[in-house]
Amino acid sequence: MRLANLLAVGALISQVASAQALAMGTEVRFQISAPLSTLISAPMEGVISTLSIQEGDTLDDGVIAVEFDCRLKDAQIAKAKAQLDAANARHRSNLRLKELGSVSDIQVATSDAEKQMAQADLRYLKVELSNCAVAAPFTGVVGEVVATAHSFAKLGDPLFRFYDLTNLRATFIVPTLSLSGYTLGKEIQLYVEDLNRTVAAEVTAHAVEADPLTQTTKVFARLLGDAEGVFPGMSGSILESQ
Repeated sequence: MRLANLLAVGALISQVASAQALAMGTEVRFQISAPLSTLISAPMEGVISTLSIQEGDTLDDGVIAVEFDCRLKDAQIAKAKAQLDAANARHRSNLRLKELGSVSDIQVATSDAEKQMAQADLRYLKVELSNCAVAAPFTGVVGEVVATAHSFAKLGDPLFRFYDLTNLRATFIVPTLSLSGYTLGKEIQLYVEDLNRTVAAEVTAHAVEADPLTQTTKVFARLLGDAEGVFPGMSGSILESQ
């Protein structure tokens, strides 16, 4: 039997053993996560002119966190506005000349199309300009900041992580045979090892599928009461249920 197969069998045996240990009453481990979190990425390509955040900052929804140097786009918009003004003037002139029989219907239609194209170009540039400022998508806390001021970012490059810490939850795995002990709405006590204290939580959801090999499934619980100082990534064990 190849080494890879041996390792796979070993991992399976370990999973089954873990499930059996859980069923025999061994501690149930959990990990804290933030259901609402995101990695903010660059919406455009360009030089970051202003980076007004650092890890741990709390931002309200809509507060500007990162700004790009958009002087070129400002100039492009000014040019597009001038082109639109010229297209409007040509079309108005053609409409008057059409009344006098000096231009054809094709010329009027062409100038109208040119006007609409100029309008579309201006709208496109305004959308691009709106990407020059990156705002907080919701009220939350800044996590790891990847970007640096005055550096060049490509479209899609990560800028910073952002978390909503107001609705933290614990995720843990239990044997499917024990799932009845974690009914929705049930209160449980979590011992957070990182803080050396307990936090109350309420079971809010069960996973929609079970692992057929280990006969386990995930359970989710919302933190209750005083969760001050609890952050995503912290872990511990379930002490008791009430």
